[in-house]
Amino acid sequence: MPKPKKPVIEYRHYSLPIDFPVLLLSGDRWRISDIKSEHLHFHNHMEIGICYSDGGIMEIKGESVPFRAGDITFIPRYLPHTTYSSPNNASLWAYIFFHRKNSSIIRSKHPKVTLNRIYGRFREPIVF
Repeated sequence: MPKPKKPVIEYRHYSLPIDFPVLLLSGDRWRISDIKSEHLHFHNHMEIGICYSDGGIMEIKGESVPFRAGDITFIPRYLPHTTYSSPNNASLWAYIFFHRKNSSIIRSKHPKVTLNRIYGRFREPIVF
């Protein structure tokens, strides 16, 4: 019996400015293909994804999690995952990456909530 094939996992590094540790990736370039990738990938920052159109599957920790337009995803840094759209579709996404260090400069309307406090709570992926 052949050995199970090990997954290929790609590291995607994003450099964020120290004075404003946030990166927005948006626009038509961020359409996700309906072709399932043979590779997983992970990032060096927390990723928040917003799906604008269509739907598909996000593979996380060996599970297939469906998504559709209007869903928001929270993916902790270093968590391998991949995303692909439903057949004959190309879902449109926007992504925000946060750098955990020095991120307390980003504050909510509530004075006691900082990104560091929020980020520290996300250890597992979340899809809303």
